[in-house]
Amino acid sequence: MGLADQVNSYIDQKAPWALVKEDPAAAEKVCTTGLNALYILAVYLQPILPIFTQKITQFLNVSIQSWEDHLQVFADSKNYAKFLREDAW
Repeated sequence: MGLADQVNSYIDQKAPWALVKEDPAAAEKVCTTGLNALYILAVYLQPILPIFTQKITQFLNVSIQSWEDHLQVFADSKNYAKFLREDAW
């Protein structure tokens, strides 16, 4: 869970909820990093927490087929927006 702790600290330090007012592009990068970390954690945790990871993949509208799936990244909002389900908001 070290990755989760590091990403949580990163997002807390960058404060995208405040950053978006000054620099929307930078806030987008912070949020994209958070989404990528969430997906990577889901890939790693899938064998031991399948129900939890199923909820994550449903939210992101992606699937996990193999360990190599952790290489899939959401580059920016235009890229990851296609993965998000409309009803997830």
